[in-house]
Amino acid sequence: QQEWIDYNRESHIAIASISGNNRLLGAAKDVIVAFDRLTSASVSQLQNVTTKGVAAFDEMDREHCEIIDALQARDAQAAMSIMQLHVQKSRTRFLESYNSPLRLGLNAAGRRRESGSQEKVGR
Repeated sequence: QQEWIDYNRESHIAIASISGNNRLLGAAKDVIVAFDRLTSASVSQLQNVTTKGVAAFDEMDREHCEIIDALQARDAQAAMSIMQLHVQKSRTRFLESYNSPLRLGLNAAGRRRESGSQEKVGR
């Protein structure tokens, strides 16, 4: 898990460094490092859901590669569009992992897992 988080952080910092603007890079680093905690929470939940987790990791890697391809092709419009989509998908992945039944201690029926209480949890 930590290895992937480190890879993710370094990928984002490398992409931000391409701008050549040190002030922008510094601000981007601050944001990227601050988001490590959210990335860690999201990644740990994705790992608990094997099929979806594997697909999500593959999708994130694919998104990073598409961004790099667009940057190497010097296609700023494509890079910007792909980055915007990556941010939207990352947000969705985080929210799905944050609200996952596993994280909330629920079973598939929306009930608390066996820990003494069988109360139904309302949403």
